[in-house]
Amino acid sequence: MKRLIMCTLIFFLIFPSAMIFGQADLKNLIAINGKMYVQPLVTASGMGLNSGLSHTAKVHKLFGFDISFKAMVVTIPDAEKTFVFDASAINLEYIDDGQAITIPGSVIYPSTTLPTVFGGGNEQFSLEPDWDGMADYLELPAGSGDLLKDSYASSLETPPEISGIDIPVLPLIRPQVSLGLPMNSELLVSYISIPLGDLGDGSFSTFGLKHSLDQYFPMPTPFLNAAAQIVFQKLDLGVITSSHTNINIQASADFPIVTFYGLLGIDNSKLEASYRQLDGTEIKFDLKGENSFRTNLGVRLKLAFFYINADYTIGKYNVFSLGTGITIR
Repeated sequence: MKRLIMCTLIFFLIFPSAMIFGQADLKNLIAINGKMYVQPLVTASGMGLNSGLSHTAKVHKLFGFDISFKAMVVTIPDAEKTFVFDASAINLEYIDDGQAITIPGSVIYPSTTLPTVFGGGNEQFSLEPDWDGMADYLELPAGSGDLLKDSYASSLETPPEISGIDIPVLPLIRPQVSLGLPMNSELLVSYISIPLGDLGDGSFSTFGLKHSLDQYFPMPTPFLNAAAQIVFQKLDLGVITSSHTNINIQASADFPIVTFYGLLGIDNSKLEASYRQLDGTEIKFDLKGENSFRTNLGVRLKLAFFYINADYTIGKYNVFSLGTGITIR
């Protein structure tokens, strides 16, 4: 977890130290590329945390309860492990007979594919200046790339090396408790304290409400149930905070041992970061996840008070969820 947080902050902590942070164009470079680097994390965490919220549309009777443990595995597509670095804010001033010629970033760095927070692994990746390409752009004689490098390498703004955590899936866990309320409603809560070592302590919390729709739309059979649910979740990792909201409509066919359930939902995820460097510079940014609609199908097996369930969610990223616990309805 600590490595994930530090990788997330790399664009906002290392870049300002490696470059002249006071320049507006470099601030823009940091913001644009940092967000592309972190974007998959926001989307994946939203898809994962907003999964495993229910295993039946049937709400608890008053003071009935569940005590559950959920595990979610978010698959990370290969396309989300890299991004194209925007070098438009980088340029190099070449002086020719007293006249300045600006070499744009697209010429300096023609190959700009870098890992996102989910790519890279232990290997460090960096952008390599194309000195021969710059010489061609300036229409210099063949072989002038090395001379150009010797003269201008020290004045070129070079982004630092970066890496990610290189994982094919993002695993998440959540203990949760559901409690029956009046008016055919149900409360969902969860809380986890997360030790982060030198970064301090973090936390994860969930608050949700589910309301039965059976009373408004009578079902043709007592085995069928429908409900609407809204859930708010917050993951606080100190310098990084992510918030996630899910609104869904769910239905289930509840038989004595087996339950089949599904839901249609809408997600909203947001990540905010705030960090103050040793020189007093405050780094802030916020980013919304790309996840929106989701479809979920699952099955639950129940024996006496114990149950186990599994479901699969299709959305921006796909999620497999597994849960178990005690349910007294």
